[in-house]
Amino acid sequence: MHVAFLQIEPTTRCNYSCAFCAGRHLPQGDLAVEHLARLLEGITGLEHVELQGEGEPLLHEGFFELIGLLRQRFPKVGISTITNGSLFTDANIERLLDHGLTRINVSMETADAGRFRAIRGGKFERVERGIAAFMQRREARGLRLPAVGLAVTVLRDTATDAVDTVLPFYRRLGLDGGVTIQPLQRMPQYVRFYSRSMREQLPGPEQAQRLNQRVAASPDMAAALRERGAHPGFYERLYGSAAGRAVCPWLESGLFLGHDGALTSCCFIKDSQHFALAKAGEPLADAEQRRRRLADELRQGRVPLACQGCPTAHGVAGAAVR
Repeated sequence: MHVAFLQIEPTTRCNYSCAFCAGRHLPQGDLAVEHLARLLEGITGLEHVELQGEGEPLLHEGFFELIGLLRQRFPKVGISTITNGSLFTDANIERLLDHGLTRINVSMETADAGRFRAIRGGKFERVERGIAAFMQRREARGLRLPAVGLAVTVLRDTATDAVDTVLPFYRRLGLDGGVTIQPLQRMPQYVRFYSRSMREQLPGPEQAQRLNQRVAASPDMAAALRERGAHPGFYERLYGSAAGRAVCPWLESGLFLGHDGALTSCCFIKDSQHFALAKAGEPLADAEQRRRRLADELRQGRVPLACQGCPTAHGVAGAAVR
């Protein structure tokens, strides 16, 4: 099975308690190393892997073993991860640097310590110390990679924090992986987990306008957004592979391996019981056949049930019927 872009969910467990995180409502568990080993035996063409799902990747005791398996089978594969930044211990920093990752993104909504704790239930100071230590060790070892960036989720109450607090933090620590900004997810797969108060945190047009105005007025923010392109990560490469074409890049060349060993067509599907391409132990040929059927439905202008609410899927299906 040809898979250029593979996202792996090491765990759904997390040491933070973000109310918008789907992972806090999913079964808690870690990916068995043998599930990845079995998958790697049957795929070809792997270019980039993202080690991230609905939990904190570094909580998986075999996190670096997963990287070792990837390197054995695909020595030149690009590897990146997204972390909450709380587990940058001295030992983890050295191992992350040893394993030659392409980039690391640290997720946050704000760099204000009080708001950070209210949202995530953890201490911002710990994250700051860990990232600073990581950058110092990377410099001391004379390494350019992994690039380190920040992934910012925008809530109604933190509408301009990406510019007001996160950007100064990014510059102060000398990060170089760029800043990614995305609004709180509105896809049904996520919203179904939100409490009433969490739904009220979905940014509206007013918040979007305020943020856009602040970004437009900040040349430094524009530069930080562009810096993502210097060291493209998983999503930049995945979606860039379909640029200018009315196709779903996931269905064309991507795959998601969940913590339970199930394969789904993308990272946005949170119900592997109903929408798995193949469950743990099932043949990859079944997954490939089901993935093709989903792509065929989109080409015929129909949005599969598994893809409902996905802007990419609706865009591809809409283009097919125009």
